[in-house]
Amino acid sequence: MMPDDHAILVGISRYLDADHYPPLEGPINDVEQVFQWLRSPGYNLPVLNIQKLVTHTSLMTPEPEVALMGQPSNSQFANAFDTIAYDKERKFRRRDGRLYLYFSGHGFSLQDDRATRAALYGADCFNDYHRNLPGSLYAEAAKRAGLFREIVLIMDCCRDVASEMEYAIPQLPKNEDDDSEGVKVLAIYAAPRRGRAQERELADANGKVVGLATNAWLRALREAQCDLLGKVAASQLKQFILNAWSDWYPEQTPPTPRFVMPEEEDLLFQSGRHLVSQVFRLGKERVPGSRFRIRSEFQYVMGSVDGNGIKWDDQFLTRAYRSEWVGAHLPSRQFELRLPVDEFTLTMEGTTLTFTPGVQHVIEV
Repeated sequence: MMPDDHAILVGISRYLDADHYPPLEGPINDVEQVFQWLRSPGYNLPVLNIQKLVTHTSLMTPEPEVALMGQPSNSQFANAFDTIAYDKERKFRRRDGRLYLYFSGHGFSLQDDRATRAALYGADCFNDYHRNLPGSLYAEAAKRAGLFREIVLIMDCCRDVASEMEYAIPQLPKNEDDDSEGVKVLAIYAAPRRGRAQERELADANGKVVGLATNAWLRALREAQCDLLGKVAASQLKQFILNAWSDWYPEQTPPTPRFVMPEEEDLLFQSGRHLVSQVFRLGKERVPGSRFRIRSEFQYVMGSVDGNGIKWDDQFLTRAYRSEWVGAHLPSRQFELRLPVDEFTLTMEGTTLTFTPGVQHVIEV
């Protein structure tokens, strides 16, 4: 369970003004895919921590007498955000977890905005009434207030340039929290400035119509190489998507998504690959400073023993990380890795062992 992680997922498929905002089939499918991702092992967000604001299913194929509802709207999203941002005394509630903000529907960027931002048109837009859900501004406000330690913003929408509109300003205090600089923000936009997001019927989405940017993000999580702990970095996912984009969508390939990466440390995500847990137990002769390596066709990692666990130096991912001892009550030291079911070779001070993860519960080293 990730009790400090929260998410608001918005999918708008039907608008009051269908002439200016044509119906979309992807957004509610996109939200369901993202919901299932956040509920999957390694994330395990409690259902109560995920708010879904989507077009009601009755409006997808409405009868003639069914009146369209202007939901989700800016006010509905603002209320959902407030339930996360404030406690019962209307004081900011700051958490050590991660905030996910997801938007799918028709969107835009302001003509005079030089930053990488976007907003979603509210479902209640009609004629000259243009309310919007400014996802970028809410992510910035959450960082400024230090509401979470990490923020992930995904906007699977067009970024058509609008010249006669303004972003709806979040009704939040503008005071900056002392720790706001330490908040890491990853923002993903489905299209470049002036670009258009696309939705298509895809086989790997069970034949449903989905947004390409959302599909690419979830596919990268399933396919990109992960580290020995089952984690994959945002920078890896970005490069994986950019490299694979034209192969995944060869017909009328749209422009690649745009990423705004964290300024300092990378964000880590649980891999969506099929992984198994493998426990290793070190013998008494493996003292601090002992070194070994683990290799497979796609992994080459150097390990170094210290008093608290293993420090890993990943040669393929060019990234260092560590695993702590598990089962500390036992007389011997153990550590656990999350590995694909491939053949691995472990070499340590002249000893070489070939193994397949999951075949043995504990491997003696």
